[in-house]
Amino acid sequence: MSPDQIFVDRMLQLRKACGWTQTDLAKRMKQAGFPFHQQTVAKIENGERPVRLSESVALAGILGADLALMLGQSPSELDFVHYQARIAELEMRISSAQTALSGETPVPHLDGAS
Repeated sequence: MSPDQIFVDRMLQLRKACGWTQTDLAKRMKQAGFPFHQQTVAKIENGERPVRLSESVALAGILGADLALMLGQSPSELDFVHYQARIAELEMRISSAQTALSGETPVPHLDGAS
């Protein structure tokens, strides 16, 4: 399996482990400054569209993983990563809420991993 296929496979596994739809992931990528839609996620998962390096870094962060995990660690470690993804999501929500309360323009939060 190529590194591209491994990355997409892990992306799909982690998205599902988080209980997110393709739309949920696309919204998070959009919040991070990427022009993603549900169709973008679907095309990536179906192998119809490659993932750019900057997108892969953002996706890994949003999913609570790092690139090493996305490219090779065993699926048995995905339970731990699931909790990291939840923590990353909560950190993003806290950051967005703090920004909204302060009246400032939101700043993309890409450091969702540890």
